[in-house]
Amino acid sequence: YLKETYPDKLDGLFKRITDTPWAQTVLATMDPKKKTRTLVTYYMNLSKLLYEAAGFPAAKLGFKTKLHKGKKGVLSSYYPTGKEFRTKLIEWAATQGRTDLVEFMKDIETFLKAEKLATAYVFKMDQYIEVDSILHTSYNMGGTATGRASTSKPALHVLPKKGDVKKLFTSRNHSTGGLIVQADYSQLEMRVVSAIADDKDLIDIFKSDVDSHREVAAKIYHKKSEDVTSDERAFGKIIAFGTLYGMSPAAMSWQTGLSVEECERHIKSFFKQFKGVAAWMAKQKADSRSRAIIDTDTGKLVPSKYDPNVKEYVDYKFKQFGYITTVFDRKRILKDAKHWKKGWAN
Repeated sequence: YLKETYPDKLDGLFKRITDTPWAQTVLATMDPKKKTRTLVTYYMNLSKLLYEAAGFPAAKLGFKTKLHKGKKGVLSSYYPTGKEFRTKLIEWAATQGRTDLVEFMKDIETFLKAEKLATAYVFKMDQYIEVDSILHTSYNMGGTATGRASTSKPALHVLPKKGDVKKLFTSRNHSTGGLIVQADYSQLEMRVVSAIADDKDLIDIFKSDVDSHREVAAKIYHKKSEDVTSDERAFGKIIAFGTLYGMSPAAMSWQTGLSVEECERHIKSFFKQFKGVAAWMAKQKADSRSRAIIDTDTGKLVPSKYDPNVKEYVDYKFKQFGYITTVFDRKRILKDAKHWKKGWAN
């Protein structure tokens, strides 16, 4: 069913983008035979769309140009279009009150997400089915760069919580009422940060065996927990987790629908209510900037890629050993070390 309906879904999402004058400007310069979804999926075309046609101020935002080598060896420059850069563009558009550009970027994000799901799951799932007609994913302990567990073929650990893709998975015993049971840690990140930051107020919430998200929201909104609405609980959850991961007020506004000013006020309220977390995060940022390292709770020292000293650190490690060591003592050996170091320097 999804294989039949997804092409139409992608076409509809893509049409929302191509109906804009910015997309029409770029399409007019493209080879008629190549006027396809590469307008958005190919980084060179997307760069033209965002920075030349839509007019996002790349230089003002501090973005640096990159070089692209064409088939005939011709070099051309472009501005980056990765997820982190697109997020900054959304933040800038929100702060400037450019709702037209915010909606345009939302359409691009929605399309890219759907395109990724289509290529990773919808149209590839058949190749993962074993001879017993059952899908067997591969479990990788410490398989990510940060040491977290992951899965591959297919990557179930990044499977969207909501949407059509989950409909692809059913129990092998579904004909007799079999179910797939999903388990997850309860507020894991919040529990961990409460411990390592030694935030007494947050620890007390988890010890009291109450609805932690509702209690955190009550702190943020300065209300009694029983007076917190369902929407406020949901917003409080996003505000708390978003704040821990460094989400900006503009990005939070885009995700919640609240104004940038409201999000700024809620973030300040969160830090005011949970002073231990605020102090711990401030220390991590200060260490990152001044010492080029971050101390983990297990005593490991993680080099900060945002400090210029990291380039010297990486150069030294590669010259001496040919690899660098991650926080979990795993060796990273890259064939194209020069290109990789350039990525760190940027």
